[in-house]
Amino acid sequence: MNQCAKSLSIFRYFCIPVFNIYKGDFVIMAPKVDKDTCVGCESCVNACPCGAISIVDGVAQIDEEQCADCLTCVDACPCSAIKSE
Repeated sequence: MNQCAKSLSIFRYFCIPVFNIYKGDFVIMAPKVDKDTCVGCESCVNACPCGAISIVDGVAQIDEEQCADCLTCVDACPCSAIKSE
C-alpha cells in the first residue's frame, strides 16, 4: 500500500464503507471509469490526491494499486464517467 493510501485509510474506512448484506461485512466501493462516457478532460487527474489517475488514449485510467478509494474523482468528473461500484 502506498503512502497516500495509508494516509487516507481513516477516511476510507469510516466515510465510504457500505454494508454488504450478502457477506455481512463492509466493502469499499471502488471507482470505475465508463470509457464510452469519458472525454479525457483531466478533471479527475487534477482532483486525485494520490495521483492514481492518468489519461491513456484520451480516456481516464485508474491505477488500482495507487487508488485509495476516496472517490474524489467521482465528484470531480463533469461527465459522470466515473462511478463507484
